[in-house]
Amino acid sequence: MSRTLIAQTTGQIGQTVLVQGFIDVVRNHGKIAFIDLHDRSGIVQVVATAARGLSAPGRRATPRRH
Repeated sequence: MSRTLIAQTTGQIGQTVLVQGFIDVVRNHGKIAFIDLHDRSGIVQVVATAARGLSAPGRRATPRRH
């Protein structure tokens, strides 16, 4: 899978994509966490759940725009 820039994720909601960047903010609510991920093209909010490996770094997640 090739890297997708965050600016290109708008049309890919619900699909699995590979994004790379730096984490700006993590809001952990126990069973769910919201992560703001930045790259050179923008920002995306990643939603991670405990059932999908919230505590495991390097996991894939589904992009959701905010």
